[in-house]
Amino acid sequence: MHTKLNGVLMNSNSPEVMVVYNWHKRDAGIIPQLLSSQGLRYSLISNHEFVQLRPQLVSKHLIVLGGPQSVAEVADRDALKLLQRIEFYARHGHSVLGICLGAQILARVFAAKVVRHRLGAREIGYHRISQIAPVTNFHLPEGHYYNWHYDVIEEFREARVLMRSELTLIQAFSVGNNIFGVQFHPEIDLKTLRLFVKIGAHRLGDFGAQSACDQIADHQLYALRNKARLRAALFRWLSQKHQQKAAA
Repeated sequence: MHTKLNGVLMNSNSPEVMVVYNWHKRDAGIIPQLLSSQGLRYSLISNHEFVQLRPQLVSKHLIVLGGPQSVAEVADRDALKLLQRIEFYARHGHSVLGICLGAQILARVFAAKVVRHRLGAREIGYHRISQIAPVTNFHLPEGHYYNWHYDVIEEFREARVLMRSELTLIQAFSVGNNIFGVQFHPEIDLKTLRLFVKIGAHRLGDFGAQSACDQIADHQLYALRNKARLRAALFRWLSQKHQQKAAA
């Protein structure tokens, strides 16, 4: 059952996970389904609502989703507000997972650069992501994952870089044991993918972009595997925090 807390859609008044969206709640893709399937209480909240929440209402586990905003050198005002709040929680012991824009926000929090791709590439569609560091508390095996970004992360000295692709040197990273980011979209579902290729059709001829037909075909090929991988990664991430709490 879903309830409302300060206007925020929740399935409990005490969510274990807070999912912050930057465009539309549909951008959460398969994440709500995966959290519910594990019996986890979650809230789905907009960035505007999130930055106004009192700290005592904020979950210890945060997932920050993608969006059309930018945190490159000239950042959106709303993105900067969110960045400031995420920095506060990241530095006060919350466990944060950033996806696409969410990962770029975390990179900025920890002093990395976020810039337009130096070659003008727009990494769009399914691209192979390779692992370059051992398993962490949030682990996605190497393979083909969905991408839609043209900002990239550079000079990330505080992070441990975990994965890369041919066009993007930092595709996944960790900072300590509680901060994780991925530039790609393991949460994508077919409905959202179809929306992306519709509204971004003018970008599909750019360097690094996959055609709409190839994106849909690859989704049929990789979606179920990636869903299982994301389920396992979320379980590992959340279980680790529970184990730490029990040990304390």
